[in-house]
Amino acid sequence: MIQSNRSTHPLRSFRSVYWSLALLALIVPAIAMRFSSEVVWDLRDFAAMAVLLTTLGICLEFVLRFARASFARPIGVAVAIATAVLLWAELATGRVI
Repeated sequence: MIQSNRSTHPLRSFRSVYWSLALLALIVPAIAMRFSSEVVWDLRDFAAMAVLLTTLGICLEFVLRFARASFARPIGVAVAIATAVLLWAELATGRVI
């Protein structure tokens, strides 16, 4: 029987789910702008969100790949998500720390 060369690495499914959700997070405001005048994003907003989501994805990948201790993974994931949410809130208000 011929075996497939595709890897079944546990992070493979995480990657596809994360990047799908990240793409959805960028598509939702674009669609909302078509139907509402309350959502007003320009190219800089989309670029900032893309950079933020990409950085968060890289940080989560790093934590999940290299954190070996059982307590380190949830703490690393929580810190990465909390940092991204803090930066998102600061960027949304127009203020920088």
